[in-house]
Amino acid sequence: MAVRAREARLRPGSVVELTSPRTRRRVRCTVGERVGEGGSALVYGGALAEDGTQVVLKCQRYAGAPDPAFEHEVRLFRTLAHRNIIHCVGVGVSRQGHLVLGFRRAYPNPLFTLADERIAKELRLDAKATYPNLPLDTAIDLGYELLRALRHLERQGLVHHDVKLANLLVDVGPEKERLRAREVFSRVVRRKYRGVLIDFGATRSREELERLNAGEVEGLRPPQLTPLYAPPEAVVERRRADGSLGRIFHPSIDAYAAAMVIYAMITGHPPYSHLQTPVDPHDFESIVSVKSAEGRGEIVPVSADVLQRTLHQGTSFLSPREEFDLGLYRFLTQRLSPDPAQRGTITDMVLDFERLMKIDDGRAESGVHSLSGVTGKAYLPFQQGLVRVGEGAGEHPLLKAARLYGETTHFDRLPEEALAEPEPNREEAAGSGPTFDERSGLTFLDEMWGGDDEPSSAGKGRGRNARSQAKTRSFSRSETHAHLRSARARRAAEASTPEDEEPEADEGERAALLARALGAGEEGPAAAPERRPLSFYGSAAGLGARLLARAGLLLAAVGTLATLSAQFLLRAPPDSLPGQWVQQAETLVGPPAAWPWVGDAWTRLSPELARIPALSLVCALVVLLILADRLSTSLRNYRWLHTSVFGSTLVHRPAGGLGRSLLHALGLLLSGGLLVPWLAVRRKRDFFCACRTASGATLGFRGGGLAWAGLALLSLLLLPVVVCTLGLAGIPLSYAWQRWEAAHLLLPDAEGKQHTPRCVGSLGAYFVFSLPGWLVSVLSAGLARPWAQARAWRWFDRHLVV
Repeated sequence: MAVRAREARLRPGSVVELTSPRTRRRVRCTVGERVGEGGSALVYGGALAEDGTQVVLKCQRYAGAPDPAFEHEVRLFRTLAHRNIIHCVGVGVSRQGHLVLGFRRAYPNPLFTLADERIAKELRLDAKATYPNLPLDTAIDLGYELLRALRHLERQGLVHHDVKLANLLVDVGPEKERLRAREVFSRVVRRKYRGVLIDFGATRSREELERLNAGEVEGLRPPQLTPLYAPPEAVVERRRADGSLGRIFHPSIDAYAAAMVIYAMITGHPPYSHLQTPVDPHDFESIVSVKSAEGRGEIVPVSADVLQRTLHQGTSFLSPREEFDLGLYRFLTQRLSPDPAQRGTITDMVLDFERLMKIDDGRAESGVHSLSGVTGKAYLPFQQGLVRVGEGAGEHPLLKAARLYGETTHFDRLPEEALAEPEPNREEAAGSGPTFDERSGLTFLDEMWGGDDEPSSAGKGRGRNARSQAKTRSFSRSETHAHLRSARARRAAEASTPEDEEPEADEGERAALLARALGAGEEGPAAAPERRPLSFYGSAAGLGARLLARAGLLLAAVGTLATLSAQFLLRAPPDSLPGQWVQQAETLVGPPAAWPWVGDAWTRLSPELARIPALSLVCALVVLLILADRLSTSLRNYRWLHTSVFGSTLVHRPAGGLGRSLLHALGLLLSGGLLVPWLAVRRKRDFFCACRTASGATLGFRGGGLAWAGLALLSLLLLPVVVCTLGLAGIPLSYAWQRWEAAHLLLPDAEGKQHTPRCVGSLGAYFVFSLPGWLVSVLSAGLARPWAQARAWRWFDRHLVV
């Protein structure tokens, strides 16, 4: 008789200390009841002790040696952060000496709520339809959120390998109480949520995949797959490039699985459901058979007829429906191609999806203001112009589903529990919908999940024959699908005797395990006690953005040269100028006695320069160049900050940037310079408040008008000193300006919360750093001033921390 492995359970009511793998912030978390389990992990509910924020805790499933897959996931979250990736609260160690990952609580994919027969019957428009489907706007939103998460992984050189409906959840922001169904779906309808990708135990780097495909096995673990969502080359063995026989793990596996998930959410049909003999997701032999046919090009996982027959309740298309169906089918079939090279990258997939669904990811001002009050910055920042759902229908389909589901029903369980069996003789409360602890009665959920109950003995399970069971186990349980235990078996495990519990681990062992998980002593951002909110090299700007920034620098250099030329020309005494120049100047600005520059000349014009005719034209040109220098410097500051400091992660579309600069210049002229402090503060605030990061978080700039005015007045008083020292005295003044600006910035973190950065660099270090830039700027007669200023910005960026 086989000995059953002991589970590495957490004790409800115990406290686990979690440490953020990126910021080293520590929080204490109270363990709640178990809410789910997979093939290699157990999941518990919980709440943070400091404020009660709901979280989930994930630990390895079986006691004993550390699980390599779980440790791999812990290491990933040391650097993995994105708005569409589940937020990791921290890493901890249980009293038994097992690693624990804490995540902010997310809620099931809305598609699973529609599984209840009562809801499906009320929402189904076509009597012949077998499966419910998501409202089209929600399906588009969730599909786009999924692709954005995968694009982030692709940019990091990672492949998820286990994309499926079960791993796409809904995050509505930090909450202190579990939300009811109506509350969750009300936020989904109002787009006050974000889709998040979970379960990174199978994530591998591209380098690891190349080594696996080359036949290397030493030190490498094949990724865990869900066969139903895996492409043919990852399920059925074929010839590799080196001639060996084996499975191929191509980076396009995520694009393949994402296409299946989008198809299921839009139509409600699981892949292959249109075939005469649908694939049995619980029979690996059946999956291998259909994947083999798919690899030969004989079948396609999706159906154009299903797309055309799918009815969308309360939906009005803003363009012809036929074009949408055809475009969507082509979009899906390209990613489901049997040839991995034809599927393209996730980046290409995102661009095609934006064009197909008419998505504007520019954070339009109207959308930003309408979403400004969302809790926890969990909202969808993009605009979709393809369909409108719920207008004129009286009630959005998801709100109707939530009402039918039950007002008092909580999402007490993670979606894994949708597959758990209820206890025998359990009576359902009158008027309440099924909880996630009960079966929905619809088999399509199991088909979409690709999961199964773990058969505890022969004859149990889902009626599979012995051959199919043996075939599944021969493929490895972790690679076929996550086996879920029944609710009855789970409760029996929770009610085990104290003798079955693990002994507590030594405190030193727990500390060493946590230090290894957090990467103590290793190089990299995870080892730093503080993190930088900005980075010059955090994300590369596009070629066009870099060229635009260089053009701005060149324009600023030309304007600087014009400014110096104007100072040289206009400060010359009148008696050194030709009579024709003086006459033309008198016509323009009056007699020489009224010329503001008379009396402070520091040089005389050379005879060659004095022969230049048309003084009026030269003066007008100089004035225009001076104005161009001032405006281009302002625009250069904004654009260069955009492209170089924030990189491609910042989205900023200031309305009328040039026009706003002209208004500022006019205000300066009319006020005689008195509005300099107010206009400067207003310009900074307008710029930062109009910025959004790629994750949808907002930047900000708070107050500071009086302090800015005082600093501006000090700058004016010290201006003679700065001029006399050829700008050397401006170095400490620039340091004071930058410190003041940093103290008033509001920069978002990965969760969207705004923080004020601080500068950890001293004035002495900044002065020493700036001396080379000052020297080069003086020797180049000011032409290198933009370069010197860019170095100063880079220095401050490297010394700003949160």
